Amino acid sequence: MQKKGELIRKLFLNRCTREEMEHLLQLIQEDPSGAGPEIMVELFRQLGKLPEMEASVSNRIFEKVEKDTTGEAKLPTLQRRLYGWIGSAAAAVLLLIGSIWLLQQHRANKEILHQSAYGEVRELFLPDSSLVVLNGNSSLRFKKDWQKGGTRVVRMSGEAYFKVRKKPATQAKFQVITNDLTVEVLGTAFNVNTHKNKTTVFLEEGEVKINLDHQLDRTMNLSPGEAIRYSTIDQKVTQPEKVVQEQQPNWRAGFIQFQETPLKLILEELSEAHRLSFVIASTVLADTPFTVTLPTENIDETMAVLGKSIGALIAKENNVYKIDTESKKEE
Repeated sequence: MQKKGELIRKLFLNRCTREEMEHLLQLIQEDPSGAGPEIMVELFRQLGKLPEMEASVSNRIFEKVEKDTTGEAKLPTLQRRLYGWIGSAAAAVLLLIGSIWLLQQHRANKEILHQSAYGEVRELFLPDSSLVVLNGNSSLRFKKDWQKGGTRVVRMSGEAYFKVRKKPATQAKFQVITNDLTVEVLGTAFNVNTHKNKTTVFLEEGEVKINLDHQLDRTMNLSPGEAIRYSTIDQKVTQPEKVVQEQQPNWRAGFIQFQETPLKLILEELSEAHRLSFVIASTVLADTPFTVTLPTENIDETMAVLGKSIGALIAKENNVYKIDTESKKEE
């Protein structure tokens, strides 16, 4: 298998086959290091798959991307080269692709990103020794120089458990930002879940303040043992409510509990962290509530335990779990 550097050299010598160019694009997506905008422009130019865009629109985008990226006039040289290659209209589109790539690289150099795969529980410590545990299919990002400011800010998606280290000397705050709200703390332990068009925050210990839609005039406080749920569909939030600790997701310990939860919601919860595809035989079964405790480290084992717990037949076909009642099978 050819290496990225070898393919790039062949690219600029116009010796790459289409299969090699598509392989190079895949390699760059997996590891973008060393692939600047000129490489991306040349690659897309030879691949020949370009979106249509009016020059006036693309030029406005170029100006913004260039300003956001470096603040320096580096792109016009590339633009002139592109014009010489293929004319102004296509050059505008190619320059846009290269500019966006450069912007992404610039931002990536300023941020640290942690991600977990489907079915993976990943534990990590932030630079201030705060503990974060990522559930499957989740991500956390923060700036490399995040401790220089007065507030420690992280951005997340998916589900994560936080145990924040206090800063008594400076009283430095800690903020977790999702697409829907901001959780602000001084030092505490809490769980944030952003799956399925809703954000749920459960406070284990300490105290947090929730800024809804990131607006300072829409806030509420949580006390230990309380949870709030925010729906991104109707943009409504529940009032803080006491939740039995045992009913909270214990995915960090390798299992998860459900209390009188409809089967379809149980499966949807599992699908977020494990890339689970499922089909339920009937709406009656889908809407039937169950109280179950399930292991989460192996999804096949999870589904086997679920089937026994709810008295259902669960069969796996082409990576899709099909759920039906055992009584129907006996018929």
